[in-house]
Amino acid sequence: MPTATVSSKGQITLPAELMRAMKLKAGDKLLVELIGDQLVIMPKPASWVDHFVGSMKGTYGKTPEEVDAYVASLRAGPERGQWLDEFWIAYYSDESTKRVVDQLMCEQDFMASAHTLSRKGQVPQLPEGDIENILEKRLNGWVRRLQGEGTVEHFLVTEVVAEIKKRQALAS
Repeated sequence: MPTATVSSKGQITLPAELMRAMKLKAGDKLLVELIGDQLVIMPKPASWVDHFVGSMKGTYGKTPEEVDAYVASLRAGPERGQWLDEFWIAYYSDESTKRVVDQLMCEQDFMASAHTLSRKGQVPQLPEGDIENILEKRLNGWVRRLQGEGTVEHFLVTEVVAEIKKRQALAS
């Protein structure tokens, strides 16, 4: 088994045979993680998406039909109905929450930052911190968080959007 020595500066030099086997070159980035009492070192992927593509293959079924059947069974389960019931309770029991959801429904892709929401429609009466609290805590599970460089946007889960549209259509 190849060995490496830790220098006084906490640096290690990887043995040449490992460098060749891993196709590493000078300047490549490595991820280092402590798992139990062992260090695990692996190359940092150029793209996390490419790295994980296909990693869940077969988990929910081996064919598209099996995957569709699995998803349908989850959607038909009693937990899903309860999940939506809890959303409607949150929506109708708090006027501020209702205003935030209604404004998200007006946004492109049903997505906006708390900062954007604080300046639009019925929501400006609410402080930005209150909007953030509603999005992060009150609507947790029905609103997802998307963090970019310097921005945090929130978007309504697709199934919630569909339920709201269905109720709006019935009301008109």
